[in-house]
Amino acid sequence: MSRQSNREILTVEQAAEMLQVHRTMIYSLIKSGDLKASRIGRKYFRISRNELIRLCEAGHDRKRIKTATAS
Repeated sequence: MSRQSNREILTVEQAAEMLQVHRTMIYSLIKSGDLKASRIGRKYFRISRNELIRLCEAGHDRKRIKTATAS
């Protein structure tokens, strides 16, 4: 297991790697409000590991994800 998988606060890239999706998917989830993230400055986001776990456990609706990425 890599060191970054043990972190509590993740970058968009790290979150995407954990979920095995492209980073644009993470940005879409943040924009739609389905994934809570904290903005650092004007362009950086940080996501808590617990928020990713919550998203996975909620059995996120894939149809909504596809719609969010299409916009």
